[in-house]
Amino acid sequence: MILYIYKLRNFMSKINDLPSNIIIQSQDEDQILCSVKFDNFSRSIIVHPNSDFLFIIANKKSEKRKIFKLLYSIFKENLSYFRPTAEEEHSFICSNKDVSLKFIHDNKIEYSNNLTKEYCKKTLNRDYYFYEAKINLDSIPNCYFLYYGDAIKIKDSFRDHLSSIIDSFENNWVVE
Repeated sequence: MILYIYKLRNFMSKINDLPSNIIIQSQDEDQILCSVKFDNFSRSIIVHPNSDFLFIIANKKSEKRKIFKLLYSIFKENLSYFRPTAEEEHSFICSNKDVSLKFIHDNKIEYSNNLTKEYCKKTLNRDYYFYEAKINLDSIPNCYFLYYGDAIKIKDSFRDHLSSIIDSFENNWVVE
């Protein structure tokens, strides 16, 4: 399962004006779960109105784009791409106790504990580019998610822990 990350401000101001193909499945003060239905597929979105995070759950980029286009037609300038700065991303990644990183170097994916330590100490050579962070959840043994900058990938076996994974991401994030 892939969660594409966006920022969505003022969702609550339009909640009563959503089109009929966006159905609210559950709602509380911290999270709103919606189903977005199209002729050939249906996917979920999760809105966290307190932090302005929006997660589009889609395994195909074409589905993500279609959902984004629909949401943008409703929310316009209140919907934006999630684009953390390098410093914000570094703070988020290295604030996690149990993290392992993969980098791209000379067109190859490379990873090691030493590369992760150097990245967190800010001593990693400049020709290594962050590719993926595997972030383990302290609260759930053997549960983790993969962070890619604008997306989170979760194994299907961790589907039951989706709320905990999103909460961990949201609670550790330093943007805004």
